[in-house]
Amino acid sequence: MHTDAEGYFRVEAQIPPGVTAGWQVVEVVTESGDARAGGAVLLVPADNRLGIITDLDDTILVSDVTDKSRLVARRCS
Repeated sequence: MHTDAEGYFRVEAQIPPGVTAGWQVVEVVTESGDARAGGAVLLVPADNRLGIITDLDDTILVSDVTDKSRLVARRCS
């Protein structure tokens, strides 16, 4: 698996039968088996039609918050 330029990666998984919507504890393992990690994911219902984005910086608004020189240049222009 490779990350994009900003360090994000995509994971697709089959959800086992009987797992309900809500927070679920997960464990992920690389294909080679040399690394594993645990965490939590939020499963939303399939019929969900509403989402709320609370982190606007570089999610839906380009702010360059991860690059301080570009952030300052954008704010001063």
